[in-house]
Amino acid sequence: MLFDRNNGVGLGSAVVQPFLDDNYNGRKDEGEEELQGLRAKINGAGGAPRAGNSLYYYNRLRPYDNYIVQIDEYSLDDPQLKPLHDNYSVAVNPNMVTSIEVPVVTASDIMGAVKRVTDVGPVGVGGIKIVIFNVSRDVVTQVDSFNDGEFYYLGLLPGRYRAYIDNDQLESYGYKATPPSIEFEIKPEPGGSTIEAIDFLLSPALVEVDKESN
Repeated sequence: MLFDRNNGVGLGSAVVQPFLDDNYNGRKDEGEEELQGLRAKINGAGGAPRAGNSLYYYNRLRPYDNYIVQIDEYSLDDPQLKPLHDNYSVAVNPNMVTSIEVPVVTASDIMGAVKRVTDVGPVGVGGIKIVIFNVSRDVVTQVDSFNDGEFYYLGLLPGRYRAYIDNDQLESYGYKATPPSIEFEIKPEPGGSTIEAIDFLLSPALVEVDKESN
């Protein structure tokens, strides 16, 4: 319960309540852990921590207005935890605290390597852009390979994915990638999972030359 000395009759409040969505259904079920410290941005409202800085309240909101709630995914202490959605549209009720339940899942990581064909064997290539396309959510993530050709990324949500080398970069360097793409699926699991061996081999692309017939 919150008390306010100001005259706030008719106004509303909101509270961000994150929880660990173990079964990935977007709803808080019995036994699912409540999390602490997740912050959000609501236009026209400043958030204040309550309950030992574990929950963030947003006061003096206009009733019946729809507010866009932007979740700060980097505000949680554990980098492996990631909110399921970035934004919410919330209608605030007057003289009430509107609960904004935010499902959070354990993200998974991916690792692999990009190498190119040479006379002495495959050699790692740095600075190659690997595109990780979430087919389930139509979201694109891009990660660059390190100097030795390896790459790593933490923060993938459950879903179906397709990984491939940036086509513009391949064309610019005159390479083709084998395989052209790699598909994989991340299933919701406690603690997340690790996707390994997302490996690509680059070789010179064959350029077709049109010859005029004599």
